[in-house]
Amino acid sequence: MDVIFQLSCLQERFMRNDLIKPFFLLRFFPVLVFLFILYPNPAFAQINSVYFLEVTNSTGDEIAINNNILLDNPFNKIRGKLFINSWLTNEIGVFVKFLYDEGHQDKIRLDGAYFLFDLKPAIKFKAGKIPFNVGGFPMRNYLEKNPLIGSPLLYQYRSAIRTNEIISFEDLLFYRGKRRGVNIIYESCWDNGIEFFGEHAKFEYSFAVTNASVFNPKAESNGGKQIIGRIGIRPVVGLRAGIGYARAPYMNGEAGLYGSNSAGNIPDGKTLRDYTGELLIADFEYTAGHLEFFAEWARTWFKTGPALQKLSSTGYFIEGKYTITPRWYAAGRFGQMLFEEVENSQGISEPWDYDITRLEVGLGFKLSRKMTVKGVGQFNWFSDAPLDDIKFVTLQLKAEL
Repeated sequence: MDVIFQLSCLQERFMRNDLIKPFFLLRFFPVLVFLFILYPNPAFAQINSVYFLEVTNSTGDEIAINNNILLDNPFNKIRGKLFINSWLTNEIGVFVKFLYDEGHQDKIRLDGAYFLFDLKPAIKFKAGKIPFNVGGFPMRNYLEKNPLIGSPLLYQYRSAIRTNEIISFEDLLFYRGKRRGVNIIYESCWDNGIEFFGEHAKFEYSFAVTNASVFNPKAESNGGKQIIGRIGIRPVVGLRAGIGYARAPYMNGEAGLYGSNSAGNIPDGKTLRDYTGELLIADFEYTAGHLEFFAEWARTWFKTGPALQKLSSTGYFIEGKYTITPRWYAAGRFGQMLFEEVENSQGISEPWDYDITRLEVGLGFKLSRKMTVKGVGQFNWFSDAPLDDIKFVTLQLKAEL
């Protein structure tokens, strides 16, 4: 199917969504037209696209532990990702991403749309609905380099801290393990903002200001802004490491995205912007021959409760991929989320959410350069919790069309 026809069909569906329509008409289209008029060189204004189709079947326990806020899930049966880009000049490009997921509440959504201004290797910036540049996994997932299927716990698990109301610590313990609250890191939805980034010699950097939060995309209209950044180094070929930081209000904003209502039960003298989250994250990757190794560690702090007490959590994962033959590879990932203890009404200390451990192992086989079959097992264990462990195995066919 012609790329332009694909885009027009998808845009027609988006026009029926009142949340997406203003973005296309008011934020994206006029600027695009302006740039085409300003830079009409047809040699650059060519539209390129890549479409990924994922067909997945799982057996075992419920895959819902991997659900994102809008019920999209990397283990849902049918998913599609469409990436469209066009370089208008040597320095200015337009990048758009659509997601189709059969479990998503709207089935299809505009995941991102931004302009990239490539001024020099050391000075670049993005403006629009941009991906979060924090840690190492989001970029690998965005570039379809995830050797497994799901995300690490660090990037997907929803904790007990509520984003739509302020509750006491005693009530907080009731929500442990229900996966309805704030995310430790949420990279599935991109966010409106601007990012400056670049690289010089062995160093790289990124700094962004966005409307919402890496902890909760529904915080888009709570009146606050997020600052997020990363500095990294590539000392030798195959080695990359970095450290990142983010800070933002995490409570739902009034009449925000996804139909969210303003968070309730705010104590007198407090505002939504007083309830902030902070993230400190370190990432490391090393590639040598057939082996690829990745690791990340993160510490988060959330101000919560009527007295704005800080609660913390620690998460990490280690991941390895080994290329057995040009067609076969094996991969594994181990990670944990560990939560600080708080005192309940009986004076007993308990973690504010249940500690959880996740192990993922898998084999991949390349049917062709653009088609891969993956067999993956995911195993989730809760510590000292009245919850059943969640385990399942999955077979996925992924194709680039």
